[in-house]
Amino acid sequence: MNKKEIIETTNMTIDYESLTVLIKTNGDEIKLSLNEANLLFLLYSNPNKIYTKDDVYQECWQDTSVSNSVVTQTISLLRKKFLKYDIVVIDTIKQKGYKSGDRLKTVTQKSRYYLLLPLLFFSVAVLFIIYYKKESRGPVEQSLIPLQTNVYMLSTSEHIDLNGIEFNPDYLYFFNKEKKYLSISTCLVVDDICNNSFNTFIMLDSENKNYTNIISDVISVKIKKRKRLINNSDTYGFFNLQSNISVSSIKEESYQAKVSYSFYFKETSHEKYNVNRSINISESGYNGNYTNYSDVTVNFNKSSLIAEFVNSDDQDSLIQNGYIQETAKLKIFPLRFKKLKKYNYMHFYIIDDTYSLAYNENEGFSFIVNENY
Repeated sequence: MNKKEIIETTNMTIDYESLTVLIKTNGDEIKLSLNEANLLFLLYSNPNKIYTKDDVYQECWQDTSVSNSVVTQTISLLRKKFLKYDIVVIDTIKQKGYKSGDRLKTVTQKSRYYLLLPLLFFSVAVLFIIYYKKESRGPVEQSLIPLQTNVYMLSTSEHIDLNGIEFNPDYLYFFNKEKKYLSISTCLVVDDICNNSFNTFIMLDSENKNYTNIISDVISVKIKKRKRLINNSDTYGFFNLQSNISVSSIKEESYQAKVSYSFYFKETSHEKYNVNRSINISESGYNGNYTNYSDVTVNFNKSSLIAEFVNSDDQDSLIQNGYIQETAKLKIFPLRFKKLKKYNYMHFYIIDDTYSLAYNENEGFSFIVNENY
């Protein structure tokens, strides 16, 4: 071959005399060693010919004291020089040898994965932001809708068929349905004041859409009259809310549970409270009862009557009195102690000076709470 010539290829110009290669795509110049230039001119003078390692060694290296492993080393160095320009300069033909490449590097499947990594990280970051915003999105928009003079439903509730149900005019009734749960709360009204309350939380059978009989049975419960308490929360900067809830299940008629909530709000600064919360639960499958205590920070907007609970990972503690008898029968226990969301919102709808309807967004049910001092 004539080593004084210049070889033009699709992607480059090889100049043996100056020991350089000009990259046509951007005009960059690559410097070559003498052996590298010899190797390129050998392969590109006969671009379709395959050369064995011994062929390359004999043609390009005059110094026989050098091992023919120098061939693979030189090829490796050449490939690295052209890698940044995505040019495959030399092809390896399995079990045969080497030939000229002169083509732009195609993206392998593995390389595609690497190229997708930035997109993957970006997607994860976007999902994280969406999730965080969802966690801290603020409370849902909600109101209390009157269906009759003494019957109310939360605006976010799923439809409940109340046709054919007889409501006693001496009581107030509150309904809310979410997914597979139905909340019913009622209280006896005497002189425009709520007297005691009854809350029930029913786990529904999703196949059953008619709950008329169940609702009729629940609202027939009689509530005893009580004396009115005076609200002093504005004076002392604290208030204590409590509620008792009866829990049942349509699927398992033998299942019963009782839940007692207690919230002690103590104002620490303007509309910011420290809240001690205890939830005492007894249920089928548990021989005894258990109490969940937590100490949380609450931002309580007094104008909207929405409390934002800010939970921490280590806020909960559990005191057990008894033991689990039948794990399969436990319903509230696994729900109560699943990982808490960072933010939870409780909406309050005032009934009178002492009683309010509360709605817990995370747990998805409503119940009447009353203030004690």
